[in-house]
Formats: sequence, C-alpha cells, structure tokens
Amino acid sequence: MSTDLEVQIMLDNLSTQDKWGWVFYRTTYKDDAAWERFRDWIETSSREDNIFVSDLAIEGASQAQLRQRFRA
Repeated sequence: MSTDLEVQIMLDNLSTQDKWGWVFYRTTYKDDAAWERFRDWIETSSREDNIFVSDLAIEGASQAQLRQRFRA
C-alpha cells in the first residue's frame, strides 16, 4: 500500500503524463491461463478500487482545482 507521500508524488507527476493509467508488460509466455487470470484480476480490482467522478461542475477545471477538490 502506498503512503500519502508516495500518492502525492504520483499525483504531482501526472502533469507530465499524456494519459493516466497503468501499463503491464507480459514478459513470460509459459502459462496463458495464468496471464488471463492476472488480467481478469487486475480489471476486476481496478473497478472495485477506483473512483470515477463525472460532474459538470468541474468541466474545464485545472489540476490545482481538481487537487483541491480531491483533498476536500
């Protein structure tokens, strides 16, 4: 689990990213079933652990405004 400082560093570095999200590289091809289980687990976990905010009140908000809303 990440510490608050680690999360803050990740959030601060998002301004340098064109896209948000994780990239997983498959580096072994011995067990296709294990890879599929892993992918399923990641997809299920990310849906359960993430929060998606859709609110017209934040349309066009800056990173600073979103950070302030997140912290509140």
